[in-house]
Amino acid sequence: MPRDRFLDLNLFIWPYDPDSIDLQATDFRKVYQKVNPWSNIIKSASNRLYFPGSFVAVNECMIRFTGRSGNTVKMLNKPIKEGFKIWAIAEGGYFLNWLWHSPQHILTSSQLHLQFQASSADNTITLNPT
Repeated sequence: MPRDRFLDLNLFIWPYDPDSIDLQATDFRKVYQKVNPWSNIIKSASNRLYFPGSFVAVNECMIRFTGRSGNTVKMLNKPIKEGFKIWAIAEGGYFLNWLWHSPQHILTSSQLHLQFQASSADNTITLNPT
């Protein structure tokens, strides 16, 4: 696709509702407002289509981003050195749930547990005995 055509399409087609963006928000989630609706759809679909076993892990993941943002994290010992950090519940490389991380708002393990519970309250997952 030619660059000019991409720019024309990008001007009129948005993957989010621009009227739902709160420009006055001071919360760190302001950065993720545009991707949160898609993220929630993917989370609910992944919880409906996949039934995890008993070997579930919580780990950190990085999404490469080299632009300017206060929410980027630098981790020099990772394959992706700079970007957005995400806490994910996964099994065998399949993400079941995730939370956006912000360096300014560090969560304790109990707060992280409560946020994971709140984000997956509508999709209760029971572990199958393996």
